[in-house]
Amino acid sequence: MIPKYFKYLLFLFSLITQTAFGWGLSDSTKLIHDTLKADEYLKKADYFALHLQIYDSSVFYANKAANLYGKWNKWDKKFLCLNNMAMDNFTIGNYDESLVLAQQVIEESVQKMGQNNGEEAFSNRVIGNIYREQGFYRKALKHYQRAEAILKLLNLPLTTANNAIGSLYWRMGENELALEYFTNNLYIKSEQFGQEHPEMINPHGNLGNVYGSLGAYEKSLYHYNRALELVLKFRNKNYFFLAFTYDNIGSINFELGKYEESIKYYDLAIKHFRKIPHNKWDISNCFKNLAKIHLHRNKLDLALTEGLQSLSLQQEVLGAKSSQHSILFNLISKIYLKKNKYDSAFVNIHRALRNNLETFDDEINVSKRSYYDSFVLLNSLITRADIFNKKESGNSLKLKYLALEDYQRCDTLIIQLRQEIKTHGDKINLNKEASKLYEKAIDLCYEIFQNTNDSKYLNIALSFSESNKANLLHGAIAEVGAKKFSGIPEYLLHLEDSLRIELAYNESKLQKHKEEKDTVKIEEYEREVFDLKRSYQELVTQFETTYPNYYDLKYKDEKVSFSSIKKHLGQNQNLLEYFVGDSSIYVFNVSSKDLLQVHKIEKPLDFNEQIENLNKAILEKDFYGYTGISYRLFQLVLEPVLGTTTPKKIIIIPDGPLWKLNFDLLLTRNSNSYDYRNLPYLLKGPAISYAYSAYLLLSENRKNNSKGAKREVLAFSFQDGEGHSKESYKSLRVLRNESVEDLPGSRAEIWSISQIFDGDYYYGSQAAEEKFKSLADGYRILHLALHGEVNESHPMNSRLFFTRDSSAVEDGYLHAYELYNMKLNADLAVLSACNTAQGQLVSGEGIMSLGRAFIYAGCKSLLTTQWEVSDATTPDIMKYFYHNLKEGHSKSEALQQAKLQYLSEADNLSSHPFYWGSFAILGDDTAIEVKDYRYWWIIAISLVLLAGLSIIYFKSKKKLRA
Repeated sequence: MIPKYFKYLLFLFSLITQTAFGWGLSDSTKLIHDTLKADEYLKKADYFALHLQIYDSSVFYANKAANLYGKWNKWDKKFLCLNNMAMDNFTIGNYDESLVLAQQVIEESVQKMGQNNGEEAFSNRVIGNIYREQGFYRKALKHYQRAEAILKLLNLPLTTANNAIGSLYWRMGENELALEYFTNNLYIKSEQFGQEHPEMINPHGNLGNVYGSLGAYEKSLYHYNRALELVLKFRNKNYFFLAFTYDNIGSINFELGKYEESIKYYDLAIKHFRKIPHNKWDISNCFKNLAKIHLHRNKLDLALTEGLQSLSLQQEVLGAKSSQHSILFNLISKIYLKKNKYDSAFVNIHRALRNNLETFDDEINVSKRSYYDSFVLLNSLITRADIFNKKESGNSLKLKYLALEDYQRCDTLIIQLRQEIKTHGDKINLNKEASKLYEKAIDLCYEIFQNTNDSKYLNIALSFSESNKANLLHGAIAEVGAKKFSGIPEYLLHLEDSLRIELAYNESKLQKHKEEKDTVKIEEYEREVFDLKRSYQELVTQFETTYPNYYDLKYKDEKVSFSSIKKHLGQNQNLLEYFVGDSSIYVFNVSSKDLLQVHKIEKPLDFNEQIENLNKAILEKDFYGYTGISYRLFQLVLEPVLGTTTPKKIIIIPDGPLWKLNFDLLLTRNSNSYDYRNLPYLLKGPAISYAYSAYLLLSENRKNNSKGAKREVLAFSFQDGEGHSKESYKSLRVLRNESVEDLPGSRAEIWSISQIFDGDYYYGSQAAEEKFKSLADGYRILHLALHGEVNESHPMNSRLFFTRDSSAVEDGYLHAYELYNMKLNADLAVLSACNTAQGQLVSGEGIMSLGRAFIYAGCKSLLTTQWEVSDATTPDIMKYFYHNLKEGHSKSEALQQAKLQYLSEADNLSSHPFYWGSFAILGDDTAIEVKDYRYWWIIAISLVLLAGLSIIYFKSKKKLRA
C-alpha cells in the first residue's frame, strides 16, 4: 500500500516539473489535485460535525468537496457529501434545506448510478427523519421502508433502517414494535463492533427510551447508564451524545417520580445542547419536559413559563404551523385547565387541533383520518372534553353535550388505532389508556341522564362499555372470517398458516429461554422471531392491499345496541354487563321487557382484595372468611341491581377483577347455618353463564360452528401414574359397560359421561396431542380431563398435558398458541383440567386463559374451572351435567342443576364450595340438540320384530287355508 505522504510528493513533483517545463496541468493531474483537495474538505467536514458539532462549518466544507467530486464525475463521493450536508442541516433543525438536498440526491443518484443505490437509501432515511420530526409519521414510514428495501437488495446491514423504523414506531406509541427493532439493532451492532464501541451508544439509548415508555424502568435505567458509560469513554468531547444521554436519564427519573434528580439531568442536557450552534430543537424538548415536571409538582406558573419557552424555540425551527406544536399546545392547555383558566385552556387546545389537522373546523370528522398524529389528536380531544366537562357556565348542560361528542370522536379514533397498531402488546397498552377514557365517558353519560332522564344517554354509556370489551379476541375472530371469505388463494392462506405457526413456536421457545436466562439462545430466537414477524407482516399487508374484501371484513366496525341485546334475551332472562373503573363500578342491566337500567356503585378501595380473599377462603376451606366476604360482595355487586326480583337466567359480562369471581358462590343473605348444604347460595336462584362481550355473544349465536361436526363427544384423559396400557382407546358405548370402581382418576369422570353420550375416548398411550389435533374438528363436544398449567406472564405458553411419547411428532403439551392455530367446530368444550379459567388479567380483555384460546379456535362455549378440581367429586358433577344436557337444558341450567344435585347428595364436608364451585359456563348458553341413538335402536329392533311377526302371521294364515 502506497503511504499517503507519497501521493502528495508525487503530486508536488508532477506540478513542479510541469511548471518548470512550461507545460499546462494535465487532466489527470488536475483530477489528482482536485480529488486530494476534496478528500481534505470532506475530512474537515467530518471533523466539524463529529468532534466539534459545528454543523454550519461542516456543511461549508462538505459543499466544497461535493463540487470538486462532481467536477470529475465521482458521483458516489459527491452524493455522500450532499447526504452529509442534508444530515447536518437536519441535526440543527434546517428541515427545508435538508429536504431539498436529500431529494436532490435521490433524483441525481438514480440518474448517475442507477436505481437502488446506497446513497438513495441514505437520502430516504434523512427524509424519513424530517417527516418524523415534523409529525408526518405515515410519510416518514414510507421513506424508511424504501431505505430498508434498498439495503436488502444491496445485501447491506439493516442497522440504520432498523434504528430509524424503531424510532418512528416509538414516536407513534407502538412501543412493543419499536422494542423489536431496537433489540435486533443491538444484536447486529454488537456482533459487528463488539460491546465496547461508540457505535453501541445509540442502540442502548434507544432501548432506554422504549423500556421507559413500557414502564420497565429498571431496564431503561440500565441501558441509559450503559450509554452514558460509552459516551464518557469514547465521546466525552461530543456534546451532542452527552446531552442526549443526560436528557434520557432525566426522562426516566421523571417517570420514577424523582423530580429533583430529573431536573438536574435536564439542566445538564440543556447546558451541553447549548454548546452546539443553532441547536434549538433539542433545547426546546428539554424545556417541554421540565414543564411536565412542574405540572406534576403543581408548580403551574413555572410549568407555563417552561412550556411557552419550549414553544417559542420550536416555532423558530418548524415555523408557525406543525403537528409537533400540537404536543406543546396540549401541554399548555392542561396547565391552564389545572389553573382553572378555562378560556385560555380552550384557546390552546384549539391551536393543538389546528396544527394536527389537515383542515380544521368545529365539526371534526375523525373518520376521514385527516390528521397527522393520532395519539396527539386523541390527547387533544380528551383534554377538550375535560375543559367542556369542568367549565361552569350559564348553560353547562350544553357543554356536557359537547364533551360527550368529543368522547365519541375519541371512541372512533381508538377503533382506528386498533386497526393501525400491529403488535399484541401495543394493543394491550392502548386498551389500558382507552379504559380511562371510557370511564370518563360513562361517568358523563350517567350525569347527563340524571339531569335529563333521557335513556338515550344510558344506551350511549352501554356502547362505551362494549367498546372496552374483548377487542383483541373480537379482532382475531374477525380476521379468521376475513381470510375465509375474501378470495385469498389457498396457497397464500397455507403460507400465512405456516408462518403464523412457526412464529408462535419460536415465540414460545424464546419465552422458555428467557425464563432459563440463556442469553445465547435468547439472542438467537429474538432475531429469528424478528425476521418471522417482518415476513408475516409483509404478507398481511399484501392481503390488505391486494384483497379489499379482506380489509373490509377484518376491520368492519360493528357494535351491538341495547335493542339488539334485548331481542336476543329470552323471557325472564337478564344480561348484566359490568364496567369496573378506578372509583366506580357500573352495571348495565338488560332484560327482554324493561328499559335499560344502569347502576353506579362506589368501588371500595379494597375491591380487588375482597375477591382475592374470597377465593383464598374457598381454597383454604375457611368457613367464616368465605361466608363473610361472599355476602358482602353480593350486597355490593348484585343486590342493588336485582333488588327483590330474581330472573330465571343471568348472562354476566364481567370486567376487571370480576373475571375471577364465580357469582353463583355468593350468598344472598346472612345465615346462621354451619352446614354448607344449607347456605343461601345465589346458585339456588338464577342459572348463570358468562360472556366476553355482548357483541361476541350475539355474533357467536349467528354462527353455526358445529354444522361440520359429525359425532357427539371426543374425550381425552391422562394422569401421571396411570401407566400406558396396551388398550388405550374405547368407544363410550363400550366404556359404559365397565365397572367405575376399576377406573383411576379422570377415567372415572369419562365413565360417567359414557352412561349418557356416545363418542370416542382416548386415554393412556393414545391420549396423545397429535391424536387430539387430528380428530378435534369432527365432534360437537370436546371433553378434556387433563392437567393444565397456566403461565400468567406469557399466556400463550399456558398448556394442557397429553401423553408424552418420544417417538411422536408432538411434544405432548398443547399450548395456547397452538390452539390459536386450530380450527374447531364444537358446540361445547369441557375443560375439567385445573385452572383452565385462570390466566393473566388484561384491561378490557378479561382473563388470557386456555379457555379463551378454545373460543378463538371456534368453540361456541366452554365449561371451565377457576381452580384445581377434585377427582373424587368431579365425576358426579359431570354425570349430572351431561344428563341435564341430554334432557335439553341450556348449558348454564345443566350446570346449575348438576351442582344442586351434587349438593343434595353430598355430606357437609364434601358440600364445601371448593368441591363444586370451580365450574362455570362461558359463551353461548343455548341447549345442545343431541340425537338419542338408543331410541333409534329400539325403533329398529321393534321394526325387525314387527316384520318377523308379520311373516309368521302370513305363513300361518297360508297353512290354515291349505
